[in-house]
Amino acid sequence: MALALKSKYPKMNCDPYNEEYENRREVWMKDAINEFRAQEAREERGGTPLFAGPMQCFCINEKKTKHKKSEYYELKDKNGTATFRDQICLKYQNDKVIGKILALSATVIVVGVNVIIKKVVVALVAWIGEDTVSQ
Repeated sequence: MALALKSKYPKMNCDPYNEEYENRREVWMKDAINEFRAQEAREERGGTPLFAGPMQCFCINEKKTKHKKSEYYELKDKNGTATFRDQICLKYQNDKVIGKILALSATVIVVGVNVIIKKVVVALVAWIGEDTVSQ
């Protein structure tokens, strides 16, 4: 799952997005929401989502500019009625945290298994009476 989350959010160079959307937060938000909706629909159809557009950089920028990650982002129609409302940056941040926790957990498990194997091998060598000191 950690690998799936990592491939879902590839490393991005946000400089082009920062320049393109400078002083145009509403447009950036709309494009980020549209990417979120498209990738969410892809995932619902069984595909693999890939957030390699404006959403990831939008959420990074929102964090830098001290917006709450729990903020709801909306798309509205011409009448001002919300057609979409969700916490896209909270979902992004949660996915990133879960990915890091899973990656760290895998590392800890591998180290733990290696320590156990080492102790078992040393115990077996001692049991058969061989010297366990390496040269």
